[in-house]
Amino acid sequence: MHGIKKIIKIVLTSFFAWTLVANVNAFANIEKNALNVTTDEARTCAVYFKILGLKYDAMPDFPEKKDEMALIKIYEMKAQSSYVKFSQKIALPDKEFADSIKKEFQRMLKISGSNYENTSELIDIYANDCETHVKNTEERYEHWKNISKNKQTNQEKKVDTSKAAVYTDIKILDQVDLAINASSERVFASLKKHNPNSTCEVSFFKEEGSLLPTSIRFSLNDNLIELYNFLKVYKKNASIYCDKYKYKFINKSNELWPEKEISLRFNFCNNKINKIEAISYLNYGVYGDKPKILDKWVEIFKIFSNKPVREKVHNSKDNGVEIRKVWSDEIYKDNFSSITYSVIQNFEKKIGLIFYNVSIVDAKKYSRCYL
Repeated sequence: MHGIKKIIKIVLTSFFAWTLVANVNAFANIEKNALNVTTDEARTCAVYFKILGLKYDAMPDFPEKKDEMALIKIYEMKAQSSYVKFSQKIALPDKEFADSIKKEFQRMLKISGSNYENTSELIDIYANDCETHVKNTEERYEHWKNISKNKQTNQEKKVDTSKAAVYTDIKILDQVDLAINASSERVFASLKKHNPNSTCEVSFFKEEGSLLPTSIRFSLNDNLIELYNFLKVYKKNASIYCDKYKYKFINKSNELWPEKEISLRFNFCNNKINKIEAISYLNYGVYGDKPKILDKWVEIFKIFSNKPVREKVHNSKDNGVEIRKVWSDEIYKDNFSSITYSVIQNFEKKIGLIFYNVSIVDAKKYSRCYL
């Protein structure tokens, strides 16, 4: 798989060693782990509120802008104070204190975009946790301490498994077994069964503090045992991107139309999926403005949410009439998960294509993968 075995074996060796040491000292390090996590969260929140402030500053004036920017600045300062306090408790060196802020800003800027056009993605992931953090940092520390203790002693608070089973059964694509908490073996076996000749790419960070990920392409027809082993021990998010996966949708005549290329992105942490995104462009003439697959996606949304669709119509000289519809809501939440499900439809009548972006993400597990 173009060098995947050699690179992954190197990473596997280091992670097996780390896991062995962690298991020996796990129980004794509950408090230390909670301090580290709280420090990381404080740093993340300081940067999050900084970028949010920059986003608001770049926006046109509106009545509440001044007040909202003032509140964001207060939150940013509180997060900075929390970062200073907890970094002192873990004796974080001054250079690492400053460097880690810069690295976190660069990481978030890649998500939000240089013009902050995708800041909504940061809001989806960090808004709730960061507002909770700055409102009471000590309670937040106790929260992470309890989670660390529960995980170390295997006494996690039981969740409502009937509700949890519902969101883990959501499949964006009927013919592919791609769902939250699904294992790599289950997912890739299903992807291969439906389209064995597709190629995908795995991206991960080889070393702590690396700014650029290592990316390796592979075919679903390859022997993926090394990849499975890697995903089972890698303690951070590993991203999979299948850019030309072929899938059949039902057209407006209720017929299964020839395969259409779509893009799939999904993340693994501890060999379980915590984020899924499917992107497709469907021709209006073939599928209509309300294709069967959209009915399915919206039906799933309505099972969990009563929120109305958000609709915006834009008219420009270049692109003509553009209609954007968004269904998005947090559909499940407990102490360990926060599931957001979203459907975006963007219809540009002039070119006759309809863009769809459908996603489901466990924001807590995605943002705090290593816990």
